[in-house]
Amino acid sequence: MARTGLKLFSQEAQSILGQVDATAATLKFVAECGPLEKEIRTFLVSVASLLKCDCQIRDWKQDFPADDDGYIYVRLFPKSWDLPKVGPVAFSVTWSNPFADDPEDLSVDLRIPWNWSHAEGLRNLVAQHIPEGFTNVYDGEADASVPYWRYLRLQDFVEGSRFDVESFYQAILAAFRGLLSLRPVVDDYISRCGDVLEVRTARRQLGVVAVVDTETVGAEQELVELAVVTAPYDRDSGALFGILEQYEGLRQPACRIPASDQRLNGLGLEQVRGKVLDEKRIRSLLTRADFVVAHNAPFDRARLVEQFKWAADLDWRDSLNGIAWESDTRDLQTLLVHHGIDCETPHRAGSDARALLELLSYSSGGRTYLAQLLSRAAVGAGA
Repeated sequence: MARTGLKLFSQEAQSILGQVDATAATLKFVAECGPLEKEIRTFLVSVASLLKCDCQIRDWKQDFPADDDGYIYVRLFPKSWDLPKVGPVAFSVTWSNPFADDPEDLSVDLRIPWNWSHAEGLRNLVAQHIPEGFTNVYDGEADASVPYWRYLRLQDFVEGSRFDVESFYQAILAAFRGLLSLRPVVDDYISRCGDVLEVRTARRQLGVVAVVDTETVGAEQELVELAVVTAPYDRDSGALFGILEQYEGLRQPACRIPASDQRLNGLGLEQVRGKVLDEKRIRSLLTRADFVVAHNAPFDRARLVEQFKWAADLDWRDSLNGIAWESDTRDLQTLLVHHGIDCETPHRAGSDARALLELLSYSSGGRTYLAQLLSRAAVGAGA
């Protein structure tokens, strides 16, 4: 029995004191400059490598500046954004120790050197194009070098006592792809400023290309899955600059799905039941592109026209027959293997479309494959 007047500990305090060794070890692990911060740095390095692969920007540079007032971050940028004396304009992933005194959630952000003479002009320009989900609203003193960002709450990726790191990365990837929509704007602005020797002094003529892939089922070849991936490209050289936007959608067909088709793409009635395509989103992506590329475009064009009559008016280009492939076999999967390109899930529309976009960025005879399509006639209704 406790003595009268003796101050008792709360149940929570007693529990912690009863595990004093384990609690001390945890505090040491999450302390400033402790093992957790080292693992956060390692995590961000791996994130940068995956982003370069998944967004098809393998030629981008990455760096890991010294910790900035408790923040740990990695920057990604093309060579042409590396400005003399002031450092790069960059997209970055920033995090701080969640157990620090004043922690902040992970953010995906745009960084512009505050002491660059053209910084204000670029900030004003990107304000007209800022991607959905990003903000410049801050409850403290604004940081001129980080004008826009998107937060990802750690708690949204914790279930029970488990941290879902894969879902966390997928959210980072989605936010980073949103930032990539700013690349043509930043490219063009920096080239006109003339601060970097490597960029062209003439204004780069940028356009947007859309890559389409369809999956079909049954003898009627009925559309069951559609993917659209858009990317900025140089209208002169045919160079591609990563993924801009993408859409993947399923559709329940009227016909029965044969077992052979389900084995090929993994899509059965269970996966497509009740699914419909988002025509508004699809039309927005395709009509804003200069032209549409598909591997066997007459086939994909016909499938889209069956669903959306307006798709007949798009400028379609055929990568199957419109490019001088060096391989005897021109089917997409063979070409991907020949060029050493990894397709995440073959015969799924999204994976095939992203892989085809990467393939179009490769060169033969000093010209990208996309450049070869620029001079080709559009696929017509009778193709």
